[in-house]
This record gives sequence, structure tokens and C-alpha cells, in this order.
Amino acid sequence: MHTVSQTAPSDHALVQDFRKGSGDAFEEILKRHHKRLWFLVKRYVHNHFDAEEVLQEALLKASIKMDTYRGDASLHTWLHRLVANTAYDYIHRNKEMPTIPLDTQMVHTHPTGWIMQDPCHQFTTTASVREAVESLPEDQRRAIYLVDFAGVEIAVAAAIEGVQVGTIKSRRARARASLKESLGADMCA
Repeated sequence: MHTVSQTAPSDHALVQDFRKGSGDAFEEILKRHHKRLWFLVKRYVHNHFDAEEVLQEALLKASIKMDTYRGDASLHTWLHRLVANTAYDYIHRNKEMPTIPLDTQMVHTHPTGWIMQDPCHQFTTTASVREAVESLPEDQRRAIYLVDFAGVEIAVAAAIEGVQVGTIKSRRARARASLKESLGADMCA
């Protein structure tokens, strides 16, 4: 008796089936790639709640944009890029103001001897930093946000941006030089 061996459909076949309306095809795509995508999201967004939100948003985008997948790269690579970009967008939307180190120019001694921080000066400083960062070219701003604000490793930032590690380093160096020039050397030390 001859048995036909059943092989799992390729990712390409699943994409084609999904485009034809098969919900089961997308479910199979998720089964195959969910675990690795989850670990990818956790590299960018460190708490479980935000990671779930980012992954759900990315998977929704994947289902909507599946017709744009051309097959030039593997489906996993395409999903990886989509998830990484979604994580970056999430970080950018929910970014915290950069922390500014407390320096002696912002500290005043109250007549009672208590040390007080000048909140107006700190607000002005923080606003200046935000304005300076926002004025950077997009590629430099993304490199600064990913590595310096979001804490993403340089190699991971390079993967997100689809460039070499040296390119991210170069963009950060140019961004830092611009920030140093626009903010002053003592603030960027």
C-alpha cells in the first residue's frame, strides 16, 4: 500500500491561500512565526502588556498588508521588519522625554538650607533637547531614538533600519555632533 506523504505547505503557498480568503492560512502563518516574533517584540518593549499591544498591532498590519508581500525575502524576514517597525513606531509614539542629568546650574539653595531644583529651568532644558532631536534628519533621529532612548542594541537597530551596523554608528555620531552644536557642549557631555 502506497501512502502519500503530507508535507506542510510553504509560507509562499500559505500567503497565496490567505490572499484567496483562507483564514486558516493566516492562522498557520501565525503558528509558525508567533514565537520568534514575540521574542523580537520583547527586545524592544520590555513589559508584557506593551509587547502584546505591539504584536497585535503588527499582526493586524500583516493581515492587511499581506498583498504587498512580494516574496523577495522570506516571509519571516518580511514579518520581522513589519514587527520591528511597529515596535519602533510604538516607542516613538509613547516615548518618554529624555532624562536630563541634574547639574549645579539647575540647583539652588533655599534660604533655609534646603536644596531645590529649578523646575522652570529643567522644563526649558528638556524642551530644548526635544526640539533639537526633532530637528535632526529622519535617519539620524531614528538611530538616536532606537539606541539612546529606547535602549535597543546597535546591531538590532541596524536590523530594524535595514542597514549595516556601521551606518547606525555613523548616523548616531552625526546626530550627536549636531546636538552638541545646537545644545552646547556641556549638555551633551
